[in-house]
Amino acid sequence: MTSMGRLDDKVAVVTAAGSGIGRAIALRFAAEGASVVVANRTPEKGAAVAAAIRSAGGHALAHPTDVGDPAQLRRLIDTTVAEFGRVDVLVNNAAIGKDATGPFWEISETEWDRTYAVNVRGMFLAAKYAYPHIPDGGAIVNIGSVASLVAYPNEVPYVSTKGAVLQMTRALACDCAPRNIRVNCVCPGATHTPGMQWWMDRSDDPEALKRQFASRSLLGRMGTAEEVASVALFLASSEASFITAAAIPVDGGWTGGSVRGVQLVD
Repeated sequence: MTSMGRLDDKVAVVTAAGSGIGRAIALRFAAEGASVVVANRTPEKGAAVAAAIRSAGGHALAHPTDVGDPAQLRRLIDTTVAEFGRVDVLVNNAAIGKDATGPFWEISETEWDRTYAVNVRGMFLAAKYAYPHIPDGGAIVNIGSVASLVAYPNEVPYVSTKGAVLQMTRALACDCAPRNIRVNCVCPGATHTPGMQWWMDRSDDPEALKRQFASRSLLGRMGTAEEVASVALFLASSEASFITAAAIPVDGGWTGGSVRGVQLVD
C-alpha cells in the first residue's frame, strides 16, 4: 500500500467498520498510512475489512465490539493500546435505529433504551475510555446525521440520539481543547450503502424511495460512503488543525436547501 501520508504513523479506531461508511473510513485511513483497529459487532465483517487492509500492505487489527456493551468498549481501547500504544484518532461511527421507527407512542422502552445505549452512551464511553490514550493534538470524529440538524417523522429515537451526538461533540470539544484534541461531527445525508439498500428493500417500492431520497439533495442523488470517508479523513488530519466543535453536513445540500423531512415509514 502506497501511503499519501495524511495519517502516516497514526493509530485509528473506527467503530462499526465492517460495512458501509465505517468500512469506507477504515479503508481510506489505512490508505493514508494509519494503523486501523476495525471494530465491528459482527466478527466476520470486521475480519474481512482488516484482511483487505493487510492484503493491500496496510496495518489493521479486527476487534469484535458491540458498542452498546461498556465492557466490550473498554476491551477495544485496552487492546488497541496494548497493540499500538495509543489512539491518535477515534471515529465513533456505530449507530442503530432504523428498526425503532413508527409513531412515537408505539415505540417500546426496550427499543428506546437500546438506541440510546448504542448511539449516545456508546459514543460517550468510547471517548471516555480513549481520552487518556489520545496524544495531545489527536482527533475524535463523531458520525452524526442530517438528523442531527433537522427532524423528520416516525423516527423519534434515532433523530433525538443524533441531536444528542451533535451537542455531545460540541461539549467534548470544549473539554478536550486544553490538550488540542479536536472533536468534530460529520452529518451524512442519505448515503447509498449496503445497509441503506437493505432498509430501502423493505419498502413497497425501493426505487421510488431511492428517487425520493435523491430528490431531497440539491445535487439530485444519494451520497456514497467514500464521500463521507473523505470528510472524516480531512477532520482527522492536520489539514483540519483549526477546526473543532464543527458539524459538517455531507448531504448534497439537503439541510441547506430544504428542511422538509422524508416520510420514511408509512
